[in-house]
Amino acid sequence: MDFAEGIVAPDQVRLLTDAFDDAWSRVQASKAPWASDDYAKVGRTIIAKYIITNTQSGEFDPRWLADTALLYLTQQKLTSKLLGGTP
Repeated sequence: MDFAEGIVAPDQVRLLTDAFDDAWSRVQASKAPWASDDYAKVGRTIIAKYIITNTQSGEFDPRWLADTALLYLTQQKLTSKLLGGTP
């Protein structure tokens, strides 16, 4: 089934969810500052935007998405405020 540009197929949504859940569970397990209540909302948003952006580029490997989203998160300045734009 073909979808319009920017639309993700239902089976791909599951891959994105798996990638996000994997990445976030590893942040929580690490007890990194991003997992604390003060920074979790921003950390989760950074991970989600990163995964979505890479999916739009054609990447659907959940392990790669989770691994690289974590790497990207570690390179971000720790903040409790959402900034404009996408990663």
